[in-house]
Amino acid sequence: MKILLVLLLGLVTCPVHAQSVAPKPLTGEQVARQGQALNAQLASGYQTPIDAWVIHQGDTLQLGRGARPDKTFVHAYARPQGTKGRAKAGLLAAGYSGKEVIVDELTIAPNQAGESILYGLFAAGGQSYQLAIEPAIKAGELLPPVRYRPSAQASPALPVVAARELARLKAQLAAGTISEAEFEAQKKKLLDH
Repeated sequence: MKILLVLLLGLVTCPVHAQSVAPKPLTGEQVARQGQALNAQLASGYQTPIDAWVIHQGDTLQLGRGARPDKTFVHAYARPQGTKGRAKAGLLAAGYSGKEVIVDELTIAPNQAGESILYGLFAAGGQSYQLAIEPAIKAGELLPPVRYRPSAQASPALPVVAARELARLKAQLAAGTISEAEFEAQKKKLLDH
């Protein structure tokens, strides 16, 4: 009985130190499911669809090439002062392809379809812009840091889809299924697109 009492007293008098666990970055699935309620949790960052690439406020991001035919950006647009989400004032110009921007803020807001998505807010040319993170990555308008890019991606402003196509063409050239002239013609067409 004395031993049990001593053990119980030891538990009472010896505080248990809880280890703090850093919160995990949010994912696109969480954002889509829970929406704006997660805005407060964005301090822990946002886990992109690319393994190990987490975006935080203050990070420098590299823009790819605008996905519109005139090379303007589809997923990066100016926003009127004081708004987040739906309001579009103008698309980011083609001249920002390959440029770096600093994330001033991460925020979750509805897109035009009413779906909750993550936006990175940044300044460019004296204007505030918002970038729809996941759609921009998928379109090649936002490039992952070099260490997370496929090795086939030859140019920092080259969308991932074009980089994969270029790698396929190089493999065909190496295998002898296309000639050097065919490779150069298709490469030129791909890079001019």
